[in-house]
Amino acid sequence: MAPLSVRLAPLEDPEALGRHWQVLAGDAAPTAFTSWPWIASWLHELAVRPWLVEARRGRETVGLALVCCRRHWRHGLLPVRTAHLHATGDPRRDAITIEHNDLLVRPDEGEAVRRAMLATLLARPRAEFLVDELWLPGFAGRSAPDPGLPAIRRLYARRPSARIELARLRGPYVEGLRSGVRRRLRRAIRLYRDRGPLVLERAEAGSQALRWFDQLAARHVAKWRARGRESAFAWPHFLRFHRRLLATAPHVARLYRLRAGAEVVGILYFLCWRDHAFFYAGGFAFEHDNRLKPGLVTHAFAVERLREEGFAVYDLGAGAEPYKLELGTPGPELVTWVLARPSLLLRGEHALRQLRARWRNRTSAAGGAASAG
Repeated sequence: MAPLSVRLAPLEDPEALGRHWQVLAGDAAPTAFTSWPWIASWLHELAVRPWLVEARRGRETVGLALVCCRRHWRHGLLPVRTAHLHATGDPRRDAITIEHNDLLVRPDEGEAVRRAMLATLLARPRAEFLVDELWLPGFAGRSAPDPGLPAIRRLYARRPSARIELARLRGPYVEGLRSGVRRRLRRAIRLYRDRGPLVLERAEAGSQALRWFDQLAARHVAKWRARGRESAFAWPHFLRFHRRLLATAPHVARLYRLRAGAEVVGILYFLCWRDHAFFYAGGFAFEHDNRLKPGLVTHAFAVERLREEGFAVYDLGAGAEPYKLELGTPGPELVTWVLARPSLLLRGEHALRQLRARWRNRTSAAGGAASAG
């Protein structure tokens, strides 16, 4: 077997990277978030200047990843230099929200290549790449990535997810739901059919897809504004990113719209890759009658449509919203991991963080015992 080497350098030629990425992604990318259409839109619309990590077995590329570096002051006292995998480290720019993130690694190479790439990022192989922490957002599963060298591993954030296993459905989807959900859905469907036939349509690539996307965005902004919160769909860089994705990769970025007669009930935006359809966002009608469930009804129709189109998984994404477990079952936990070099300052900060967590757990336990008494 040829020796494994890992190269770290500023990305100079995105077009050449695109050719290599697409070849490797044909075997290695499990979801749309590490496909080239997503990465290319990220590079283009967010104007990022990342570092490229490339693993080679002899002359063949077996692993690729991109990281963006950022320097900031933590607690106003501790200078920290961070690298972020397929993200910028700026919360507003990262509102596009990558999930199912990972290094792009050829499956038959597995953990050995992943470990070598992580180790290279933490080992500071170049004087101009001085990183204290490596941030890995949106990883699926609870196992901490192993860099193969001493590092502080920290679970920064975790979110549940839900999915519908389309390949395992037997009979009509609605029939398999819990009785309360099934009853509410059937009632809402009857009420909508009083307005006209319920028809689910897929947007055609080009101007129609962009027009539907704008309609979805307007509904999303209105929904969150009514709750006193801001929607990322109001931010120009967010809209540019998705419009580019829709324009350049209509096979990946898809929109479906449910109508009751002439009225639009809901619009769903999916990222599709292989047999995996990832629900990214939705925009729904505002109804005064709470018996009408535009989101549930639109999803129920989309489940049957995507099932017919041959998808095996309908991924409802990360989040604890109740509707996700009404429609599906628990999926993998999505976790943000932080791998830190074990410097004196970072070891001290980690120890203080652990002490604070223990104190909070004891306080919580004591409060629970007092309430029980």
